[in-house]
Amino acid sequence: MASLTIKQVGVVGSGIMGTGITEVVSRSGFEVLLHSRTQRGADRSLGRLSKAQSSEAFAVQLRRGALELKARFME
Repeated sequence: MASLTIKQVGVVGSGIMGTGITEVVSRSGFEVLLHSRTQRGADRSLGRLSKAQSSEAFAVQLRRGALELKARFME
C-alpha cells in the first residue's frame, strides 16, 4: 500500500467550528486553506485566530508566516 503525505488541509466554513478546526490543524504543522461563503467571514475567522491565541508561540509563528493560513471566499 502506497503512503500518502498530507501537506495542505482545506476547511469549509469560517464559523466557530471552522475556526477551531483551522487552529488545530495549523498547530499540527499543516498549511490550511479556509473556505468561507464571504470574504467578511474569512477575515473575521482569521482575526479571531490571530487575536484569541492563548499560546504566544502560535501567535509568533502566525506573525512570522511560519504557519500559512489562507482565506478564500466562495464565489
